[in-house]
Amino acid sequence: TVIAYIASGLANGKSLFNATEIANDAAGIAVGKFGTSIVNENDLLDSSQFKKLCTLEEVFFEIKKKVNKKIGFTNGCFDLLHPGHLKLLKKAKSFADVLIVGINSDSSVRVLKGEGRPVVNQEDRLVILACLKIVDFVIIFEEETPLNLIKCISPSVLVKGGDYKLSEIVGGEQV
Repeated sequence: TVIAYIASGLANGKSLFNATEIANDAAGIAVGKFGTSIVNENDLLDSSQFKKLCTLEEVFFEIKKKVNKKIGFTNGCFDLLHPGHLKLLKKAKSFADVLIVGINSDSSVRVLKGEGRPVVNQEDRLVILACLKIVDFVIIFEEETPLNLIKCISPSVLVKGGDYKLSEIVGGEQV
């Protein structure tokens, strides 16, 4: 299981560290099962710290289980995670029962920030954010703005940093 997950992770562009982390989680699941067994992605999502879900369909399925919960949304590149990001995420979670974080894809970050960015690739940014207890779901979006994602999710609360004017917040009118 360990070798298979490390090989798969490396083949899919993950860092050795990230692939090893996932392989370790998978091995923990495998030894907890009776007899010979396989470990699939759902096992990892159900049992590990990787609570992130990458597709809207999966997020909606999980949110439907949490009926009558206030859904919060925030977004950004989160390329170089810093204390300001953590403060924003903590504040966003204080307004919501379920916090969904949209992150710009690598190509979207390049358009916004220029060549040489992102410093941290989208898969690693997704894992880092997903490991935070205050974050319930992380979704990568390809566009420059998360407007389509906001329209699909229809959150109760939209949170952005204090450096934004209300009129500048994408999705503000919809929420």
